[in-house]
Amino acid sequence: MKQVILSIIVILISSISFGQTGETEIKDSLKKRIEFGVMGQWQKGNLEQFSIMPNTNLKLFNSSFRSEVNVTYNYLVLGGFNPVNDFWMNGLFQYKPDNRVFATINAINGFAKSYKIDGSFFNSAGVGVNLIQKTDAKQLQLSITSGYLHFKFADAIAHSTLGFGSMINGLIPLSKYANLKWRLSTYHSSQDHTFWGGGNLLKIDMMLSKHFFVNIMHQLYYHHKEVTNTKKYTSIMQFGIAYKTR
Repeated sequence: MKQVILSIIVILISSISFGQTGETEIKDSLKKRIEFGVMGQWQKGNLEQFSIMPNTNLKLFNSSFRSEVNVTYNYLVLGGFNPVNDFWMNGLFQYKPDNRVFATINAINGFAKSYKIDGSFFNSAGVGVNLIQKTDAKQLQLSITSGYLHFKFADAIAHSTLGFGSMINGLIPLSKYANLKWRLSTYHSSQDHTFWGGGNLLKIDMMLSKHFFVNIMHQLYYHHKEVTNTKKYTSIMQFGIAYKTR
């Protein structure tokens, strides 16, 4: 949990610092967007379950930087004795994100009873590149980072080491009222070449009104190394509604 708090502090401090610089030098006001949502979730893998979970997303940005923190929490008791207790915080900071090449900080922290993960932390920094010209409605980015990687599966020894990661971020307009978000990410241990994995996210946002959106999302998580009593993949289908400030 200390790593989670530290990641949030680092990202928010970076956001404020670069935001002030942008306002002074570029005369560009700081903008923010907040999203609150509720997702219904169908999960297959270590557990097969249906549940409902809240989520929130905060974005701070101007032409100099982009900062985003996304938090999800899921708690459910199955059969009166098997609790699902999942918490994830994903942080992203990019400096000069409209440039062809930009600096980036990525943070993924949390724990998940449903994945049999007691704690997972991958906080890294590196460079990104815009594969196509970025706009508010369309983007395709690739980033390569390195940093601290820690995994602690239930009934397994913790794995902590220097890690390497990659991420593809895509935003594809489907129509005037709908878009597709794509995020493919990987992590790799510097100590053990078999200790690697990642996730793939596909999310469709459909506008109902200026502030309300319907979400349909599919997530796939994969961990290559064999872990006792744990499947290598977890597949999650989610659907719900969200309120977004503009």
